[in-house]
Order: sequence, then structure tokens, then C-alpha cells
Amino acid sequence: MDTFDRLEWRSETALGWAIRFMTKDYVNHTGAIIKFYEYDRVFTIEALDYGIEMNKLSDRLKAQKGYCVWYPLKPEYREYRKTLGQKMLDWAYVKYDYFSLFKQILFRATADASKMFCSEFYFLAGIFHNPPLPYPEIYQKYAPRPGKEMDALEWNEKGVRVLF
Repeated sequence: MDTFDRLEWRSETALGWAIRFMTKDYVNHTGAIIKFYEYDRVFTIEALDYGIEMNKLSDRLKAQKGYCVWYPLKPEYREYRKTLGQKMLDWAYVKYDYFSLFKQILFRATADASKMFCSEFYFLAGIFHNPPLPYPEIYQKYAPRPGKEMDALEWNEKGVRVLF
């Protein structure tokens, strides 16, 4: 696992169920890996309750009620891991966007970096990167949702379920 690999989570919670029900998808949350080689540590970086935050991957997996799927970054984008990680860290502690989350579940929300929800955070880190990672034209208007819409970005390889 390495920086900017995508994580998709299926949470067995009421909110997780509601998101999956409304989006008709198998997962309800998107996060990313950030790896600190100097310390040999792997963290998640994702939009959670209070905003963009980091947690040790092992702790996050232990606390998870449900499962996680890991999507490695495609080889053609791996040379950008360092700068993608820097972009994600630039947004550490940006506030969570509850309004856009509920708008995204029911309708569609535009991507905005002032406050972010989970899949929006991963998406914006990729397109605000220099050079921006390619993405489908539809997402010029709307932020992608977790799961199939994140797959449509085609930034990651096939997913592997994480056992914990």
C-alpha cells in the first residue's frame, strides 16, 4: 500500500446504509493511503466527522464495522505519489462538508475545496495536482460518489478486499 492508493469502505452503520441505498452502490465511503517512508508508517487520510484527518491504517481497520477494499494507483500515475500526497496534506483539517454530503446523496453536489466530503477529497486531490489526473467530463459539473463513480476515474487498478 502506498500514497494515493484509494480505499473504499462499506460501513455497517445507519448512515452507511442510507448512502448505499440512495447511491445504489456497494460502498459508502472513500479514503486514501498516505505512506511515510522515513518512519515506515501507513496512514489513511480521509474526510471524516470533523474534516480531513489521518489515522494509522491498522487502527482504522480494527475500528471498522464492515469492510474495506484497496485500489492501488495505476502504474502510469505512480511517479506523482509524492506530489499527490503533498496536495492531500495541504488539506489536512479542512472542515467536513455535511451539506454537500446530503446533497450528493439525494441529488448531485459540485466539487468545492473549501469544505469536503470523502470522495470529493480524493477527486480534488487528483485534479488539483500538477499535472491534473485525467477525468470524465461529467465530473466537471459534479463530484463523483464512492464506488462505481470513483472507478470511472480510471486512476486505480482493480480492488482487493482487505482482510482484518
